[in-house]
Amino acid sequence: MKAIPPIPLSNGSLGNLHHNRKSDMPLRIVQRRRMEGWGFSLVLHGVLLTTIVPLFRHLPAPIVPEPFRWNVTFIESPQQTAPIEPESNSA
Repeated sequence: MKAIPPIPLSNGSLGNLHHNRKSDMPLRIVQRRRMEGWGFSLVLHGVLLTTIVPLFRHLPAPIVPEPFRWNVTFIESPQQTAPIEPESNSA
């Protein structure tokens, strides 16, 4: 991919078509804004959790149906006197 040649800007500096204002900001400002974003996210989620979690206490308890139980009687199988041999397919 070919590099885009610099284009003179109105303020006398050189730029290119992919001029990005974020690249002009010092790293310190970018890091500060990132930390502010994380801080805002933590505060927002904290406020949401503190308002929503207490509402769960007011939900009705789930009604659990009685578990299914098999009504089966086990009996002992009768003793076989002669062993059963498999059929032979002799042709």
